[in-house]
Amino acid sequence: MFRSQSSVYNISNKQHHSDADEELFKSECEAAYLSVIDSTKIPIDSKKLLKRVLQQAGRNPSEKQISKIWTSKTDTVTYAEYCDILNEMKSPSRDDLLSAFKKIDSNRDGFISHSELHEVLTSQGEKMTEMEVRKIIDDADVNRDGKLDYEEFCTLMLSTSHRCQQANFKQLKQKKADSNLRPISASSFGGGRRTPRAAQRTLSMETYEKENTVSSKKEVKSSSHPSSARKSSTPEVKLDNAVEIRMAAPLDKKSNLFIPKGLKNWNRLKTKGCFYLDNDDGKVQCHEYSLVLSSASKVWLTIKPYSLSTSREIPRNPVDTCMMILRRSTMSSENTELIGLTDLRNNTQYCWKGDLRAGSYILLPFTSGCRLFRRRKEPDEEIPLLRKDHNDEVQLSRAFRETLSDMFEMCDLDGNGLLNREEFNCFQILTTDEKVDDEAWQIVQDNFEMKKGELTREGFIQLHLMQARDVDVNEDLLDTLMCMGYNKALDLDQACPFEVEAHAADCQPHLSLLTLGMGNEYTHTQKLILQSILQQGEKQTLKNLQDINWYVYKNDGRISSVLENNSSSTVGIDIDCSKMRNCTTTKRKQNYTLQLVPRSAMLVDHIMAEDERQEWLFYCIISNHRDIATTSSGARASSFTRPKSATKKNSFSLF
Repeated sequence: MFRSQSSVYNISNKQHHSDADEELFKSECEAAYLSVIDSTKIPIDSKKLLKRVLQQAGRNPSEKQISKIWTSKTDTVTYAEYCDILNEMKSPSRDDLLSAFKKIDSNRDGFISHSELHEVLTSQGEKMTEMEVRKIIDDADVNRDGKLDYEEFCTLMLSTSHRCQQANFKQLKQKKADSNLRPISASSFGGGRRTPRAAQRTLSMETYEKENTVSSKKEVKSSSHPSSARKSSTPEVKLDNAVEIRMAAPLDKKSNLFIPKGLKNWNRLKTKGCFYLDNDDGKVQCHEYSLVLSSASKVWLTIKPYSLSTSREIPRNPVDTCMMILRRSTMSSENTELIGLTDLRNNTQYCWKGDLRAGSYILLPFTSGCRLFRRRKEPDEEIPLLRKDHNDEVQLSRAFRETLSDMFEMCDLDGNGLLNREEFNCFQILTTDEKVDDEAWQIVQDNFEMKKGELTREGFIQLHLMQARDVDVNEDLLDTLMCMGYNKALDLDQACPFEVEAHAADCQPHLSLLTLGMGNEYTHTQKLILQSILQQGEKQTLKNLQDINWYVYKNDGRISSVLENNSSSTVGIDIDCSKMRNCTTTKRKQNYTLQLVPRSAMLVDHIMAEDERQEWLFYCIISNHRDIATTSSGARASSFTRPKSATKKNSFSLF
């Protein structure tokens, strides 16, 4: 229960209003509350939900204000307490807004530049996140001239608040109209328990979707649902839960606004890596990195796909390359704290900006799997790897030599045009599951072209030519190609090379390869992805699903959601995403059932735009699957159960 530390929010301190004003205020409270929560009898059970309901009522509380209301002793906030809070937390007037903006407008010309507003919002008072600032500027700068007319912006803010209020009233009116369709009984009055809905009630699909859409002020825009005017005449209407998010064309998300000022003067390090998909079991292996800061510093981290030398360009719909930033408390990668995600997007680049204290960090790249997935079949065309010269001697085909050159590029993580032992070791682990010991590295040094103790590009190609001249090795060469992400037509369809950059303003960062994540590291990565969605996703209110929480996370390019089962029973959940438009997902399915074992969390799916040039619509309905057995037994919930991985063959017989 909410306990205020002062009498500010006590009902006895309410200001005196006219009866008309009092009725209007009560209606505002009820409409805003019921736009997020099913009933005024259900209390607010989290700080995040409290902030959301206050925002729905046109308030814009800071984190400091929220923390004063929701203290460590607060469990819930009742509807009555919520009304008291609203009564004291007045909406800002136009004069209040203009006065605040004029303090920023140093030359008094009625305009504020994006950089000025960004600097104030992210560095003074209650600091806002990059995503929050971007949303404000995108909404405010209507003519895209790089300046903000704050008088027009004030008008926009106040009109948006008014439209939100009107939408709340409309939704409340609809709910009351629906309740009038129920049989009237004595218990319908005085707040008693109401009788069930009429058994033969007819409800249009449009009303059905409006009632069951969980609105989010930040993510959900009012729009016509992709539904028809069909009628549903089932004996009992099952109220499901839905989320709708409209997303702009991702390739339009290109802005240098959030790149730190003076970045070119920061200390910079760059490395490369790659996602490798095992086509047999669907697991993704990738390079992981250690970032060490000698002192506290402002940091700018980026990750993006890059084109290989023989490729024309990055695909029109590139693989999403994201990265988690973890603080390492010990040398074990298991004992870490999640700091953040690269959720700012600048075209194909994903970025993160923040302040980090001195210490050791892990940079853990990951991809959702929406665009990097197992091939269904090999292409009909097979490019020959070998040829015979005029002396009848085996040579590498031109296409295979070019592919080997690209493979070398993927392994050259520091970009110096050479492979050191550590880089060559990653190649060996990936293709043979064996490390390069001293003896094997000595063989490389003795037989192939080296420079400054590192293997050259030509030496790498010579190594494969020597292997090709062995008897019956064509299958081994194919295995090497498959492990590196190529198909028989020499298309790179199971791997995605990427670049990582680390910038530090106040110290020289140290960036080094930590490992090539495999096996247990893959499972650990999936757990961290779930954790990040639970931490940063928006918790959705679910009807008729007690002890089930639904978290939806969104950045500029991806939507991810997780279901959490806090009950002691296994629960079946039906997922219906059939109304999505221009979307590609990890599961490649639109309708399916998930089985959540007790006390577990499970990934629902990752979703991205199928065509990055077009707007896309995420629309998902969650409902209880009543046919599944609800026992405490059953397999542990995991969205990442894979078939057993196939054994890789040794690519280098000379070792």
